[in-house]
Amino acid sequence: MTFGIGMNFGLVGTVENPSSPGLSVVRFHVLDNGTPVEGAIVHVGLEEKNPTVDAALVSRVEHVARTDENGIVDVEMIQASQFTRGGVYRIKVSDPNGRRLHERRVTVPAVDSMVAEDLLDADE
Repeated sequence: MTFGIGMNFGLVGTVENPSSPGLSVVRFHVLDNGTPVEGAIVHVGLEEKNPTVDAALVSRVEHVARTDENGIVDVEMIQASQFTRGGVYRIKVSDPNGRRLHERRVTVPAVDSMVAEDLLDADE
């Protein structure tokens, strides 16, 4: 089994603009051997317990979503440049049965929309 996120983005449409400045819409495209995984679970959560934006405390940010029949889900995330403390997300992707496929620590660049592979690796 080969697993990928964000591959073949150009074949699956465009990513919408975020709802507010300072946010990015990130498209996750989950594939297994090139086949879209419907119902894959994408979990996005901030690692910092008390992250701040402009010195204001951000309530715990966690988002869990499932991919559609094309293996796609879009998630709004706060751009790293907005944080005065914190800003590292942990991304976890599981198959529809909950088996972990992928995990990564990332930050979000200052762009309105992107595919998941364009997230910045927080461990580098």
